[in-house]
Amino acid sequence: MKDKSYRQEMLLLGCLLAVDLVCALVEAWKVSFQSPNVEYLCQAYDFAAKQRIDSVFLPTGYSGLLGISYIFGGQPGMVAFSMALSLSVILAAWLYLRMLGLSVRATLCLTALLSAYPDFVLSYNKAQETAVTATILFVFLTLLIRSTMAKRLGTLDALLGVTVGYGVLVRPNLALLVLLVWFVFWHLRVAQALRRSVVHVALVLAVYLAGTTAFHGRPYLPHNGPYNLFAGANEFTRFHLDNQEDSIYQALREHGLKAALGHSCSDEKDIDGLPEVHARKMDTTYSRLAWDFIREHPWEMLHLSWLKFKNMMYPDFRIYPPGSVGGVFKIIAALAFPLWLLALVMLPHPGPPTARLCVVVTVAVYIMPFLVMISSPRFRVPLDVLLWLDLGAMLVMWRQRRLAVA
Repeated sequence: MKDKSYRQEMLLLGCLLAVDLVCALVEAWKVSFQSPNVEYLCQAYDFAAKQRIDSVFLPTGYSGLLGISYIFGGQPGMVAFSMALSLSVILAAWLYLRMLGLSVRATLCLTALLSAYPDFVLSYNKAQETAVTATILFVFLTLLIRSTMAKRLGTLDALLGVTVGYGVLVRPNLALLVLLVWFVFWHLRVAQALRRSVVHVALVLAVYLAGTTAFHGRPYLPHNGPYNLFAGANEFTRFHLDNQEDSIYQALREHGLKAALGHSCSDEKDIDGLPEVHARKMDTTYSRLAWDFIREHPWEMLHLSWLKFKNMMYPDFRIYPPGSVGGVFKIIAALAFPLWLLALVMLPHPGPPTARLCVVVTVAVYIMPFLVMISSPRFRVPLDVLLWLDLGAMLVMWRQRRLAVA
């Protein structure tokens, strides 16, 4: 009987993924391949040409795999890879909801709704890291919540370390998830917490070192950190909230320095004698100026963090104006965070008793780096996907309890 129900569940999941794949193929047929962040595409082409990404400005966890897909299939290969990442979001969301204890029917309904989510639908044919980040968040939470119930070191801990390690390869600020795991293990007094934390960190480091070596030729740390920090912490950041990187030019001129944008793939290219803003030799300057600003204007920095939080959570109207159909969808998407907070206070959370804590701290840790560095509504998209699914799970739990009482 159990095997039959499992086969039925896999059949339903397979049908959902098949429908999503058909939608993805139609979109790829009707809409040309896009790359919102050309630098990832540039790194992918670099890896395809030389089997090595020379630039050390950005992380390589996403662009390296994109480059592999280009080697095997050209642009159609990159389209197929983007589709696969989108489908991985559905699979990871399914596993997350089932881990919370939702029925197969409820899980199918919620993941089907996710399949119709505008930002998800429009990501099938784009070279962007949104889908892989959303997948990492779902897998991380699934493993973390289950790990808190484990009595000893085991497979869950290994998978958790590998997941965070790859997450850091995609987005370095996800390194904070290491501290999050430590906090959760300590706060909940998880069995063998110290041993499991050590193994977790070792696996994170191993995956990161292996990944950077495979894609770059040797281990390295992306040096976009000082650049992002300075973009989010200078005298002109408040005037460029739509694109905080634009504040760098004014801030550098204010301090008697000049820089040019240059070629997006180059770290050290000089243009007309001016240092490129992405050049590694600018890192010390960015760090010094940013920390000077934070130290000399602490209240201003707090205000900037609030402005950047509002900017990240505000609907993105850069392409679709508020009165358009797309603008309405952007407004609805931006409601995920406030509605989730309201539900978190008023509704029961499904899953083990540790689930609520794990989800809350994961959301907080995901948001925090953007309050210090640069923020944009596009960084909120993976979080929106998680919050809408978690909100749906809470509503299902609330409805089940009401029906049980009735």
